[in-house]
Amino acid sequence: MRTPLALLIWLVLLAGTARAGTPCASNLTCQDGDFCNGAERCLAGECAPGPPLDCDDGDPCTRDVCEAAVGCAHIEDACPASCAGQLDGTRCADGTVCTRGDACAGEACVPGPSVACDDGDPCTSEHCDATHGCVYAEEATGPPCVATCDGVVPDYTPCVGDGNMCTLDGCLPSVDLIGNPDICVIGLRSLERQCDDGDVCNGDEFCSPTLGCQHGPPLVCDDGLACNGVEGCDPVLGCRPGTPEPDGTACDDASECTTGDVCGGGVCAGMPLPPSACDDGDAVTTDVCETGFGCLHCRASQLAQLRVRRGRDGDAIKVRGEMPADAAGTFAAAAEPVSLLVEAGATTLFRTTLPAGALTANPAATRFEYRDRKGLLGPVRSLRIQIRSRGLKWSAQTGGGSVASSGVTGIDARLVIGDACFTSSVPCVAKSSGLVCR
Repeated sequence: MRTPLALLIWLVLLAGTARAGTPCASNLTCQDGDFCNGAERCLAGECAPGPPLDCDDGDPCTRDVCEAAVGCAHIEDACPASCAGQLDGTRCADGTVCTRGDACAGEACVPGPSVACDDGDPCTSEHCDATHGCVYAEEATGPPCVATCDGVVPDYTPCVGDGNMCTLDGCLPSVDLIGNPDICVIGLRSLERQCDDGDVCNGDEFCSPTLGCQHGPPLVCDDGLACNGVEGCDPVLGCRPGTPEPDGTACDDASECTTGDVCGGGVCAGMPLPPSACDDGDAVTTDVCETGFGCLHCRASQLAQLRVRRGRDGDAIKVRGEMPADAAGTFAAAAEPVSLLVEAGATTLFRTTLPAGALTANPAATRFEYRDRKGLLGPVRSLRIQIRSRGLKWSAQTGGGSVASSGVTGIDARLVIGDACFTSSVPCVAKSSGLVCR
């Protein structure tokens, strides 16, 4: 006997998960079983990832966590359970999120209102869990839902099929499904429970087989830029632009290297600081202003070579140089942040900072080293500083990303350790494999 076409379609739609970009017909086929990394969706016929869940419920008395197979959970233990010596109205925790807004009264923790969990679906049973709140199970609790499709029931009668409340299952006795007309067909009434509340601002709703309909992360419309106005959210249209501030309105462009910042055409910008603003009066140093650092007073150093290699996994930079012999007393590499900046004029080719304490020293404090070959903490794979009698040698290697080195004829490389800065300027030659500067 042939399997009916309708059943074949359901089997295909329900068969496993798919990676991003995989063709799909339903959100159900795209789910990877981990709600914490976002609810995957079928958009324009392809699986697409969703934004990670934000489990913050705004309640100071709960500790919010995410469980991959369920979604958000809230442990109510962030407020004291005892109200001894506390003023009436002080928040307390009775240990369950099934009551919200617990507060002290007469030195007793009085539970707040109970959470209502009834979803009105006769095919689900519900109860309140102390950490998850309302939880649901697919179970026939009354008509018109049936536990099985045995007997004479109309087509599409709600039934309990797969134990997943997010698929709305139904009976199909008028069709002989593989010799059995009494099968409860998974997703016959709907492959996905409709959770959309019509408000895109509070996030894309999705269905958790345990928690039922849940909100995704709300839209974040504010881009943090003052001059283009305050962005808002429309329940239907989503993020909407704000009204730009008038030209000439004072603002802050977040750069230490500009002054007189004002709005213009919705953009905040200032004039570059004059060279005198960073002049330390020392003829030995080169004074520059770097965004994120402010004024730097850099001593000259030698750059042996900087090489950019194009690779399948991104561009790799290898660079080595030498600092003045007396530089060791100007920094503490094991206790200060270390930054590497590679620039071509006003264009930054590469810029990264290792936090204080990232470099480890040998017992004699003559070698400082950082290693991260897999790039778990960022693009820097290694950085080494060696103190020698004739000078301090350093080398670094980075990987990943793309270095826009087209047309570069020379670079400035700066190594910044704490407040100490060392700079080198060298010419560059473009080669088929990348860029070589020496």
